Amino acid sequence: MYDSGIVQFPGGHALNDNLPLASLLRHKFKKFGKGMMENDELVRFVMAQENIQEMDNEELENIYDCCLKMSDKSIDAKIAEEEPKPETEE
Repeated sequence: MYDSGIVQFPGGHALNDNLPLASLLRHKFKKFGKGMMENDELVRFVMAQENIQEMDNEELENIYDCCLKMSDKSIDAKIAEEEPKPETEE
């Protein structure tokens, strides 16, 4: 078996140094947070995560405090509604 000796890590992995990790994480936070928080709450939350190294102990105690939007339907029900229905043969 041939082994190149090169270990490759996918984008988003802590040891991948080919992609800009900060912008990748920012995109991930925004993508997931968009459906869970109001825009101003999401911006505050993402900024807190990006500036974690500058926070004091009191700020760190509340870093994950946020107001999440609630929904009448589960996410699975919403996805099922959005999926295209298979065409039936007549």
